[in-house]
Amino acid sequence: MSFMRSYPNNIPLSAAVVRRIADHVGRYEFARLYGNFAGPPVPADGRAVVQRSAERYAEWVSGVHDDLT
Repeated sequence: MSFMRSYPNNIPLSAAVVRRIADHVGRYEFARLYGNFAGPPVPADGRAVVQRSAERYAEWVSGVHDDLT
């Protein structure tokens, strides 16, 4: 999963917005994910994949892992 304000300009969403999206999407039961770009679909556990990806993304854009770069 990726969370971008603008893919062509490579502008990310803020951590707060990503977490808000994950909270909204987390209200629904779903298993599969289909992408807009290249890559195989996620066949199962899609809801958990979104939640894990959103948290990882939010941590990176908020600077939690800056010591690793």
